[in-house]
Amino acid sequence: MPLGGDAVAEAPRTSRTSRRSARLLPTYVYYFEAAGLILLVAMVGAIVLTLHRREGVKRQSIRAQNARTKLPPWSCARFIPAGRVGEA
Repeated sequence: MPLGGDAVAEAPRTSRTSRRSARLLPTYVYYFEAAGLILLVAMVGAIVLTLHRREGVKRQSIRAQNARTKLPPWSCARFIPAGRVGEA
């Protein structure tokens, strides 16, 4: 039996996610918008608090960090062999 167009009318295919969102979004649209607005205000507040300059707080100097000379890894700390821990 060939699959013809006149034998069976095909139902429109929609995913489970689109059906669920079509059912939930009109009912809770204001709650979704309020949650988005709260998250936006929280992000802006976090940025403002991060960029706030206070006196007495040490800041990083990126220029000074990049201008440092690179030392070999063994010169940064004193190495103590495993058998001589108490003899230093």
